[in-house]
Amino acid sequence: MDPTLPPPANPRLTVVTRDVLADVEDQARSLAGWGQRYQQLSGGRFRGSMLGCSVDGLQFFVERLNQATHQTGPGPAGAIALAFPLACEGSGRVFGQTYDRDTLVALAPRQASDFRSPATLQLAGIAIEADALMRYAAWSDGETAVAAAVSRAVLTLAPASSARLRRRLHAAARLVADDPAALQRGQVVTALHHALLGAFVEAIGASCAADAGTASTPRPRAAAGRSRHRIVREAVEFMRAGVDQPLDMVDICAAVRVQARVLQYGFNEAFGVTPMAFLRGIRLHGIRRELRASTDEPIGDIAARWGLWHLSRLAADYRALFGELPSATRHRRASSA
Repeated sequence: MDPTLPPPANPRLTVVTRDVLADVEDQARSLAGWGQRYQQLSGGRFRGSMLGCSVDGLQFFVERLNQATHQTGPGPAGAIALAFPLACEGSGRVFGQTYDRDTLVALAPRQASDFRSPATLQLAGIAIEADALMRYAAWSDGETAVAAAVSRAVLTLAPASSARLRRRLHAAARLVADDPAALQRGQVVTALHHALLGAFVEAIGASCAADAGTASTPRPRAAAGRSRHRIVREAVEFMRAGVDQPLDMVDICAAVRVQARVLQYGFNEAFGVTPMAFLRGIRLHGIRRELRASTDEPIGDIAARWGLWHLSRLAADYRALFGELPSATRHRRASSA
């Protein structure tokens, strides 16, 4: 990744993807090489898209979402992932901290994300082998800042830094979307690498420099937020492990050793929903996955396996979350077979 090296003669370009997606789980799978799992939190029909390419070891992607989601899972093996919003309406949560239009997220290799996205989001990001990123950062005197950013995972950029990074990411997205054939040329690939890595390293450096001029003593509120984050994470793990069991608030509170009001507050802060609504969402997503598969099993039997036994309530909850009835999901799958 030495900027003084000549451009590659034959860039290794994977197919540029530009997909419009109508299911949140298809959105998660569209990011090649990632182990992401998405759960839709807000109600209504999902509409997303993914623009992406991978060239000479650098993966670049731009995704759009129209519903709030909870995203978990690691990035590509051995790669550092950096992501920043191009457009963001409202706020979310990432690793227990507030996420908004000035938030840059850095994931260490194989670090699992923990992200509640805003309802409307356009996100741009890169994934690159850790050593390659550090070599580039060292060349630009940003190695220490990048290492600190990966350790912290979440950075808040100043408005001027946000605006500059956003402009540069928009320019890269336009190149990939409008002229993907250009990525067959070595000079263009080198320019794209330098533009993307330079944009992120510069933004990270500016953030770390600004932080160096402020008090470094952790604020009690931030520490409390991290504690709530751990409680919520443990509760989610317990829910997923027992999703087919008739769990209630008492079971969940006992498992994570907190009172109900603490759990309620934590889930509202993290996801904007109650613990039981989140558990119901896990179950509804499981049912939807099975309905989208080729199976003729009765809907009631599938729902019971996921811990939901009342079909009338199932239909109402399913439509509220996904914007259609379970039978419509199955019919669309059968029609496309």
